[in-house]
Amino acid sequence: GWLVVSLPFALTFVITSIYFNIDQPLVNLIRGHTEAGWYASAYKVFASVLFLAQTILSVAFPVLSMMWKEQDPRFRWAVERLWKGLLAAGWPVALGCVLLAPAFRFIYNYGPSEPAFQILSVGIVFMFVTNTFIGALNAIDRQSSFAWAAFWSMIFNVAANLIAIPLWGYIGASWTTVLTDRKS
Repeated sequence: GWLVVSLPFALTFVITSIYFNIDQPLVNLIRGHTEAGWYASAYKVFASVLFLAQTILSVAFPVLSMMWKEQDPRFRWAVERLWKGLLAAGWPVALGCVLLAPAFRFIYNYGPSEPAFQILSVGIVFMFVTNTFIGALNAIDRQSSFAWAAFWSMIFNVAANLIAIPLWGYIGASWTTVLTDRKS
């Protein structure tokens, strides 16, 4: 029984791994190593910032699950608080990243990564907030719903990257990442 219950989680992990990582090999394949390096430099820093939202979700998820299981009337309130908390945390993180993006020029000596990081940083707030819906769906045993949402986001992301990267390179990949997370 556990295997059947865990399959949507495993499938979602595979889908989100593809959807979060496919852009880098596509940039390399379509635009070459130089742009792939610029994009990877920006993306690595961007992805490392997301640990905060994932940590908050890791703490909130068991609480939400127990509240749902016990039919606690405060469940909806808890989800709303999580959403507001992630939004409140995401805005300053996103703004700080946008403002600190020039560090790519001065600290990392990787100036072309700066615009990609600024664009990706805009998506941070969306990624933070999206964690609320991930946690809520999983807490109410709707893992399959989230797996489908992740699947369609992956399809959108791959298609958008195949259009944007040939036209705008790593900058197009940056915008595709933001739009995919805005759509989720």
